[in-house]
Amino acid sequence: MGTFGQKIDSAIFEAPRYGMYNFHPSHLAEGKYRGGNPFYEMLEAGEKTTRMTVHFVDEELDTGAVVGYSPEICIEFEEPEKWTIEKKIMALHQQTSYFVGPMAMKLLLEVKQRQGKVESIDFESFFQEKIPPQAIAKLQRPIPLKAREGITVVDI
Repeated sequence: MGTFGQKIDSAIFEAPRYGMYNFHPSHLAEGKYRGGNPFYEMLEAGEKTTRMTVHFVDEELDTGAVVGYSPEICIEFEEPEKWTIEKKIMALHQQTSYFVGPMAMKLLLEVKQRQGKVESIDFESFFQEKIPPQAIAKLQRPIPLKAREGITVVDI
């Protein structure tokens, strides 16, 4: 799942042979911002960075064992006074989602190779090997004002 934001019935997440995973846009290993509205909570708390976390899905919302996480992602904004909260949240969805595709590919490879026995994945090393440093660097700078209008600012 990718940033689904709703509790899943156990019949669904227990069905896959190798379990079910979720991509959550906060650093769950720090125990912050679980649940369906992490961006709003991060903005209210004045956070400057986050990470995309991959974790097992279990009975509770965003409490499953953490498998790994992305490099840090800047969630500050250029000219923040010119952004509405809605535009900020949309931009944060876009900013954090760039890592989901590559992380999902790595996760699927690891699940297949380890026959479902995945406890930890070093996504940061994976990104250093596979993703151009300039793409990661863009995600570690404040979100540009042009992103407010839905303009893509990073291509990975």
